[in-house]
Amino acid sequence: MFFTDYESDKAADLEVNPRAAAVLNWLVPAHRQVRASGPVERVSDQESDRYWLTRPPGSRRSAAASHQSRVIESRAWLEDRVAEIARRYPDDGDVPRPARWGGYRITPDRVELWEQRADRLHDRVRYRRDGDGWTIERLSP
Repeated sequence: MFFTDYESDKAADLEVNPRAAAVLNWLVPAHRQVRASGPVERVSDQESDRYWLTRPPGSRRSAAASHQSRVIESRAWLEDRVAEIARRYPDDGDVPRPARWGGYRITPDRVELWEQRADRLHDRVRYRRDGDGWTIERLSP
């Protein structure tokens, strides 16, 4: 899952093409990564609310103040909006999740494991959903 502003450029792209990929890197010290891709759907409001409450208070204030990807007049204007939210909700736990903010879930239909090897002869293995199971394919680096 990942979370964003539903009015952002990213969300608009997902409305047109509801597929995404996520990459998890362990470059130091393991020199490995995992890439998962597949269809995307919005998570429930309850799931978004649960995650919202795990975010640090400053992150909640910033997300409430900012309309991601939109042009703003200045940095000061944005900082003023965050300060206004802090005044309106002095108890850090009270900042409500904006209705325009929430999560997406990727349901992987492909997962690729990559491991760095000497001379760029990296190991790459892809798992591709195939009916009720997975097909395993070795890829060229």
